[in-house]
Amino acid sequence: MLSSIDKSVIILNEKITSDNFDKAEEELVILMSQYKDFWIPYDYNDIHYNKNENEILFRSFVFDTKYIFKKIHKVYACDELINEINNEYNNNDIENNDKKLIQEHFDFIDNINIIINADIELFKDKNSNVNKSLQLCTAYIKKKHDEILDLKQSMKDFNKILFDLEQNLKLFSNSICDKL
Repeated sequence: MLSSIDKSVIILNEKITSDNFDKAEEELVILMSQYKDFWIPYDYNDIHYNKNENEILFRSFVFDTKYIFKKIHKVYACDELINEINNEYNNNDIENNDKKLIQEHFDFIDNINIIINADIELFKDKNSNVNKSLQLCTAYIKKKHDEILDLKQSMKDFNKILFDLEQNLKLFSNSICDKL
């Protein structure tokens, strides 16, 4: 289902480097949105636990899920990024909080690997490692998304402050020029 849109992604079909990382993230956001839009109408229990009735739907869900996580892995576990993270992690000057954030990223990559490499039958067991990994990856992605939204709001607030400051400086400057 999702693999049919593989033609619409360009960068995600190439090797990810620092030169195309931002574009790859943009394509990944679009792909993840398409995944969500396609699968959101389906009830989780119908996909997973009505095994006989929805085997084709279930297999499609697993295929699409693995497909999307392979693309996520390709971006967030690309060689350049992992090398950069490893260098930072091994830096003696790194703060504990930064080490924790890096470890969270490594855990995220480990969970993606569990999803990608899982046997299809494991997706049927709600207590399996693959379903726990799906939950952990979803939580990590949501956390990072929320952090980005907070950063955007902070930037928006900061821009408003700068605009107000600029206006006040113009008024001040004009009032001083008028007195001269």
